[in-house]
Amino acid sequence: MNTMEDQIHDCFVDAYRRVPNKSEIQTIAKILPVGIKSLAEEWGWDDTEVRDGLFGYIKKLKAEEVIK
Repeated sequence: MNTMEDQIHDCFVDAYRRVPNKSEIQTIAKILPVGIKSLAEEWGWDDTEVRDGLFGYIKKLKAEEVIK
């Protein structure tokens, strides 16, 4: 079973085409929307809906240049 950090890592790689550092993973974990965290608590971090929401959120961070 994947952890939150594992899923952030994988979604980050898919969005940015590079490996995130620990600080980037920690930053994303801290600012994740409650809705994504709630879904993950209910269904687990491996759930498709959770991963899709996380990936969309990370793509939004990239578009807004929150993390470069």
